[in-house]
Amino acid sequence: MKYIYVPLLFLSVLFAGLSCQRAEKSYPPAMQRAISLLSARPDSALYYLSQLDSQMADEPEETRMYHALLTLRAEDKLYVRQTSDSLIKSIVIYYNKQGDATKQLEAYYMLGRIYRDLDEPLEALKAFQEAADLGEKTQQYDLLGRVYEQKMYVFSYQNLLAEASEMANKSYDYYCMQKDTIGITYALRNKARLYSKINQKDSMEICYQKAVRIAFNAKDTLTAYSILRELAAILADLHRYDDSEKALAYIPEKSKKENATTLYNIARIYLYRQQEDSAKYYLLKALQAKYNKNIYLQKSIYRQLADLNSSQNNSSAFQYERLAALCSDSIQKINQAESLKKYNYQKAKNENQKLQLENTRKWRLILALTTGGIILMLLLIISCQYIKKIKRDFSKQKEQESRIHQLMQNKQTLLAEKQEKLMLLQQQLKQAESSNKELVLEIQQQKDALELQEQKIRQTINNREIQISELQQLVENGKNTLAENREKINELQHLLQQANLSKQQLIQTLKQQKEIAELQKYKIQQEITEREIQMADLIQSSIVHFFANPGYDFNKRVTEDKWEELRIAINKVSYNFDGRLRQMYPKISKDDLRLCYLVKTNISPKAIAVIFNCSPQSVTSKRTRLYEKIFKKKGNTKDFDGFIADL
Repeated sequence: MKYIYVPLLFLSVLFAGLSCQRAEKSYPPAMQRAISLLSARPDSALYYLSQLDSQMADEPEETRMYHALLTLRAEDKLYVRQTSDSLIKSIVIYYNKQGDATKQLEAYYMLGRIYRDLDEPLEALKAFQEAADLGEKTQQYDLLGRVYEQKMYVFSYQNLLAEASEMANKSYDYYCMQKDTIGITYALRNKARLYSKINQKDSMEICYQKAVRIAFNAKDTLTAYSILRELAAILADLHRYDDSEKALAYIPEKSKKENATTLYNIARIYLYRQQEDSAKYYLLKALQAKYNKNIYLQKSIYRQLADLNSSQNNSSAFQYERLAALCSDSIQKINQAESLKKYNYQKAKNENQKLQLENTRKWRLILALTTGGIILMLLLIISCQYIKKIKRDFSKQKEQESRIHQLMQNKQTLLAEKQEKLMLLQQQLKQAESSNKELVLEIQQQKDALELQEQKIRQTINNREIQISELQQLVENGKNTLAENREKINELQHLLQQANLSKQQLIQTLKQQKEIAELQKYKIQQEITEREIQMADLIQSSIVHFFANPGYDFNKRVTEDKWEELRIAINKVSYNFDGRLRQMYPKISKDDLRLCYLVKTNISPKAIAVIFNCSPQSVTSKRTRLYEKIFKKKGNTKDFDGFIADL
């Protein structure tokens, strides 16, 4: 009975996998577009997902759940703070039942992110740990890197630096396995921050420099500038103002002027060089900057301005001092709130540890009782088995004794039977001796008959020898006839040589014709190969790439010049392509010609639908109708595409 569960389990897993695959294939086009844009352009992905909100009620449950999960992920990438965990919990419950490991991983990752938004670090860590456990069964290294990165943020926020460092290293390893340069850059930055907190300044600087180098190599200048600002600020805190200035030198002037942190660092460098007017100028610019202003930075700027104005006996020093005090009050409130959160976390952590210890003691007691019971049961089982063995051995001994007694009786019976058989054989031997005499007489008679037969055979051999001599005479007579036949054979050989010569000439002619045909075939193949290369270059060209990836704003970007550029590019590969189409169908419209251009360059029906602002079904109908107009007979899209490809 228990073996029935194995095939049932296999069938269940197979059915679940097929169901999952079928569900992925049935996602709406806008949803598939959102999936492809989620990592690079979350704002566009969120737009496509919002377009599907009205029709989600009619979609299958799996599509609705994945749509909700994708929406949460897009909002998370856009820093939209969630205020409730009810939606993500329902998504997690669904995917736990469905068994899709990849989507389970995504769901638990988002559950942890939302718990972070809700300031519940313990719940966030539990969710991230579930995601990490699931991730070990998949190859979603990029998502695993983000999971451990989030765990690092939680531990770092609680000042658990050893745990945070372990998570940062794991995050870095998974980003390296994925070869995700952006993830590697941020992982190195996180490691540098942790090194800074534990005063390992050399390791910190190495990680920052490596992160900047990787970001520049990947042409991710914004990330590189952000890390350089952070490094410059830390170097300034260490009073290494010259090194701080070198780090800022890599950042363009425009970016410096828009970032408050950069301007504040420049002001600190001028203060170090006792250029107070320049320092004051950059401090005021930092207050007016667009980016990276926060309450801590504002406090530092106001404090520096108050000190500068005070040293210059300027009346505005009091105003800046008052603003710095207001910032200090706000920071104190923030710190109190943060301390309360950390206290709650530590309290909850201690309670969990107590519960774990109590559970451990209970489990140890249960384990001890269970082990004792098992040992007692084993002793009882062994005793019962030993008693049964003794009984079996005793019964076997009795059986063996009875078998030996039976064997002795059987042997005596066999001995009596053998004696009877021996007497019978002696009687038969006497009878055989009398019959042997009769056999000797019979053999003598047979010998006489054989001698008579031998004489007859000798007579037959003599007759055969006479016949052989007569045949030899006939052979001598046939030799004369053989000479005449040889002359005829020579004549036939001469005729055969002439025929072979004609055959060789014919073979030579055929070889020449074959070489000419192979040369023509090689030229045709060269032309086809050259045309295929030109067609491949056309498909990889920028103009075809422009039409192959239309995007939602295509109609704003496309111009008549782009269509003309595409037409010229196609005519270079396929001579007079549009002219030959007009010869076959003079009434062809501009839109139909453009449809032919797009089909010629292997642009997908989905992209063509976006270009013509219609559905993929309409594109299919246009292709079949145009084929009927040109050839005056019915056809399908395969016929039309083949005709365009060969034209």
